[in-house]
Amino acid sequence: MTEPLVSTSELPRHALPSELIHGLRTNLNLVIGYSEMLMEQAQEQGHEDLLPDLQKTLTAGKQLLALINDNFLPICALDTPAAITVSPAEYTTPKEAFSEYATAAEPAPGAAQGFLLVVDDIEANREMLSRRLEHQGYVVATAENGRQALEMVRANTFDLMLLDVMMPEMNGYEALQRLKADEALRNIPVIMISAVSELDSAVRCIELGAEDYLPKPFNQTLLKARIGACLGKKRAKQAELELQAAKQLLETSRQAGMAEVATSILHNVGNVLNSVNVSSGLILDKIQDSKITGLTRAVALMEAHKSDLPGFFDQNPKGRQLLGYLAKLDIHLAHEQKEILQEVHTLLGNILHIKEIVAMQQDHARVSGVIETLNIEDLVEDALRLYSGALDRNAIKLVREYSEMQPVGVDKHKVLQILVNLIRNAKHAFDDSGGNEKQITLRITNANDRVKISVIDNGIGIPAENLIRIFNHGFTTKKDGHGFGLHSGALTAKELGGTLTAFSEGTGRGSKFTLEIPVAKKPCLGAYPLNALRQR
Repeated sequence: MTEPLVSTSELPRHALPSELIHGLRTNLNLVIGYSEMLMEQAQEQGHEDLLPDLQKTLTAGKQLLALINDNFLPICALDTPAAITVSPAEYTTPKEAFSEYATAAEPAPGAAQGFLLVVDDIEANREMLSRRLEHQGYVVATAENGRQALEMVRANTFDLMLLDVMMPEMNGYEALQRLKADEALRNIPVIMISAVSELDSAVRCIELGAEDYLPKPFNQTLLKARIGACLGKKRAKQAELELQAAKQLLETSRQAGMAEVATSILHNVGNVLNSVNVSSGLILDKIQDSKITGLTRAVALMEAHKSDLPGFFDQNPKGRQLLGYLAKLDIHLAHEQKEILQEVHTLLGNILHIKEIVAMQQDHARVSGVIETLNIEDLVEDALRLYSGALDRNAIKLVREYSEMQPVGVDKHKVLQILVNLIRNAKHAFDDSGGNEKQITLRITNANDRVKISVIDNGIGIPAENLIRIFNHGFTTKKDGHGFGLHSGALTAKELGGTLTAFSEGTGRGSKFTLEIPVAKKPCLGAYPLNALRQR
C-alpha cells in the first residue's frame, strides 16, 4: 500500500535563531522584489524576451521563501531584537542590472503626491522600495536607522514614514515610540515593515501607534492601497486643523483691534468649508467601505493552501474562482483609488484656498523688516483680498489702474499694513456719503525708482481744515475711531524712506491717499532649494 504524501505544512518545523531567519528572508525578499521590478520595466520598454528568465527567478525566490516559512521557527522573541551585522558588500544594490532600463521615475497617472521617508538598515531594501514608490509618483528620502530617521523628520516635513522593525543602533520599536511621544512629530503616519511576520510583532507596532504593519515581501497592490489610505486620513486631519486655525483667527483679530478684517476673512473661509466637509466625508466613507478586506481574505485563502497552490487553483472550487475574483477586485480597487484621489485633490484645493486666506492675515501681522522682491500688483491684491468681504457686502465697485512694472524690493509687511488701513478708510468714506455709485480706484505708477500706490474713493470727502490735521496722532472724525491708523501709516512710510499724502477737493468730493516709497535695487535671496536640502 502506497504511503500518503505528507505536505510541508505537516512536517515538524525546526528552530533557528531569529537573526538567521530574518537574514534568509531579507535576501529572498530582494530577489523577489528586484525580479518583479525588472519584469515591470521589461514589459514597459518592450523587452518581452527577458520575461521567461525573470519569471523563473521570481518563482524560485517565492518557493524558497515558502520553504523557509514552512520549515523553520524563530528561537527568540522579537521584543528585544538583536542588532544585525551586515556586510556592506553583501547587500550592494545591483544597479548594473537596472542600467539598461533605468529612466527617471514618472508619476503614475493620478498618483497622489507625497514626501515619504523609507527607513531600513539594508541599502538594497531602501533602494528597491524607493524605486517602487518613486515610480508611483512619490518623492522619497531614506534613512538607515531609527536615530537618523528621527533627525530627518525634525528637519523636514514628511507625509508618511515606512519604518523597518529590526535595525541596529535604534530599532523600529524604539523609533516609533519616540516619534509618538514627540508632540511635534506624533501626527506623522507610520507603516511598519519587516521580514518578520509574527503576529506579536504586528500587534506591538499597532499598540505603539503605527497606522499599519506590512510583512516583506510586499504585495504591491496592498502596499499602494495602504499608503493611499494613510495619506487620505492624514489630509483629512489637516483639513480639520485648518478649520480650527480659521476659527482661532477671529479671536486673534479681535484682540488686535481688527475684528472687521477677521470677520471678512472668516466669511471667505466659510465659503469653502462646506466643500471641505463634503470631501472629507466622502473620503472617510470610501475608506470605511473599501473592498481591500476582500484582498486580505484572498491572501489568507492562498496562505492556507500555499503548500499546494497549483492543486488548489486547479481542483478546489474556491481556487478556481479566486483568480477571476482577484481580477475583478483589482479593477474595483483601481476605480476606488481613482475616486478617492479625485476627492483628495478637491480637498487639497479647498485647503490651499483656506491656507492662502489665513497666510495673508498672518503676513499682515508678522514682524516687518525684511526686503522681499515681489510684484507690487500682487501686494495690492493681497490687501484687497483681506478686505474683499466687506467691499462686496457694501456693493463697492473696484477699479484697477496698474502700470506695467518689474518686480521690486520692498518691505512687504509694512507696505501691506499701510494699504489695508487705506482701503478700510476708503470703505468707511461711504458710510455717510449717500451717493448712488460707490467706487474705489487702486492706481499704481512708477517713476525715478519710486513707486506710487494711490487709493481713491468718491465718498464723503475731507474738509480743507481737516487735511492739515489728518495725520496727527489721535485725530479722527469717526464715532468709534482711535485716530491712530493714518498717523501710524505716515510714520511707517517715513521709515521706508517714503511719504503718505492726502488730497480732497472738499466735502462730498471724495479723497485720494498716495503712498510713495523707494524700491530696493538689490534683489533678495530666494529660499534654499528643497531638493538641495534633501541632498545634504
